[in-house]
Amino acid sequence: MMKTADKDRLCAALMGVVELTPALDPAKTLNALRQPQNIKPEDVPAMLDRVEKVKNHLYEASQVRTMMLVEQKLSREELFRLAYVPFVVAELVWDYADTVVCTSARLGSRATRNLSRMVRRLRERYDHTRYRFIGPAERDREVDNSLIFEETIKNHSDQLLMHIRMAMKNETPNLLPEWRTMFTAVYQCHVLSRALMVYTTDQEAKVSKRIGHHIHRMLPPECYALDELLPEYFGDMPPSQSFTKILEQYSRTFAAQMGRMEFDEK
Repeated sequence: MMKTADKDRLCAALMGVVELTPALDPAKTLNALRQPQNIKPEDVPAMLDRVEKVKNHLYEASQVRTMMLVEQKLSREELFRLAYVPFVVAELVWDYADTVVCTSARLGSRATRNLSRMVRRLRERYDHTRYRFIGPAERDREVDNSLIFEETIKNHSDQLLMHIRMAMKNETPNLLPEWRTMFTAVYQCHVLSRALMVYTTDQEAKVSKRIGHHIHRMLPPECYALDELLPEYFGDMPPSQSFTKILEQYSRTFAAQMGRMEFDEK
């Protein structure tokens, strides 16, 4: 009999496929997946791997369909905002995620070690997916432009860092220095990740209205998975409601900056 945890993992993975398949009803599909399954526990890893491959294939297919549609109806500026800016900022998010992995490695914690293993795997999958769409030179430009964006938001980032340190001093005064360092990295990464989610959701809504057709998520699945995974690092010490509101304000500020940025596409 398949363990509950394994069933949950498989359901979550399959729902990722459902989201990319308009013909399937999410509620009905999830209900069916939760029914008793005659799956051996040792077969779960192989099934998860197959589901992941199907999800990546569907994502790539949806990207092609979406771009064929929007390229006919959007201006160059609109395409730039929808299909280029998010990937530039995503590079910075993954760079911050690498910092989270590095700082957590110093803790010797089994819980954070497992989370970091998942983050590294997501990063590898993201890189693999991205290189299927662009070449090394284009990827290098995305990295260069991500540094331009980081410099643009530097003043806001410095203010965010100050708020993070003040919040941790008030909310977790007994936190060891190495844990403070790791928490700070997670906060910085997650705020930018949330900003990316806010920006892309807004752009997708605008474009869907503009072309009269709903477009699916533009970013690869790994970006959304990372965004959901990062808060797990806090364990039983999540931010307070008041601090969460401050973090959300910074996410909106960073998202607004994305909408005003000009990058080098050449």
